[in-house]
Amino acid sequence: MGSRLRREGSQPVTAPMKDEGASETQYPLRPRDLLEQQLQKEGRRSVTTWWERGVRLKKWSTFGSLEVTSEIKSETQVFSVVTKDDCEILKIPAKEYAKLKSEKRKLENIQKLKLIRQCPYYEEWSTLSISELIGLLKWKKFPPDHVIVESGNIISFVGYINSGQCKIYRSIIGLVKVQPNKVKKSRKLVYMGKLKEKESFGEISVLLQVPFTCTIITEKEVEMAIIEDKDLLELNPVTKKLMLQTAKPTFDHLTDEDVKNEYLQKEQQKEWKDFKYKTMKNSLHYNGIHPGFGKWNHYWTSIPRNLKDTLVYY
Repeated sequence: MGSRLRREGSQPVTAPMKDEGASETQYPLRPRDLLEQQLQKEGRRSVTTWWERGVRLKKWSTFGSLEVTSEIKSETQVFSVVTKDDCEILKIPAKEYAKLKSEKRKLENIQKLKLIRQCPYYEEWSTLSISELIGLLKWKKFPPDHVIVESGNIISFVGYINSGQCKIYRSIIGLVKVQPNKVKKSRKLVYMGKLKEKESFGEISVLLQVPFTCTIITEKEVEMAIIEDKDLLELNPVTKKLMLQTAKPTFDHLTDEDVKNEYLQKEQQKEWKDFKYKTMKNSLHYNGIHPGFGKWNHYWTSIPRNLKDTLVYY
């Protein structure tokens, strides 16, 4: 009760006692007074305690710092934490926390190295060259149906897909019917394929500052490691030249003729599907049959036993 928490390694502070013959009555010093004496010896100013500031630490409260510092700076205000009741406190040493952060950083770097190594453009890269990229990588998640980059724009980062897939679309000018005898031109997005896990994109667009020739949209939630353009452009010239030699523009093998043929094929499939639906609907309606409606309702989950062997002849 009323004990004071002191820094690990500091010497306990004791109150000076007078000679035995003194007539003055001695009283034990309070924790604040002990701390005041210690600070005066160290040449630092007095402390402000929680009862002066109106701050009370309760359950789940935290105090202290996880940063390893040699000594407290002179301009930093010093506080005293005094327990008023029996307290159970979880102590996390700053050095152990720094060690934990270091181990976590090593595991993340191993995961990033493995991800880049599995991307097709980086299979022949040396570990030293990949290590220059690891320090620039940042993890980022994108929601489903998120437009990462549009055709005609320069992307702002290089992406390495860790999980999820992205759809690739190419734009084309198509004809749309507005009236039975009139059509108008409209820009259409044609689905051409997917970017899957352990694939990268954006290297050429960022390094050469050229627009993307396709639109990339996430299919589901996608997690990827990215390198922002400002960080990539500051790489040493050797690494940038190596990236330009190994990487290729995204879906660069597709020609305008391929996109046109794909668009025509999908439009023909759509027209045939609409034609079949209208033909079946008109035929059924002509005979007085409406899908979803009938004269009788049967709720049998299976054929009744007395009807299984019944033969009906017309």
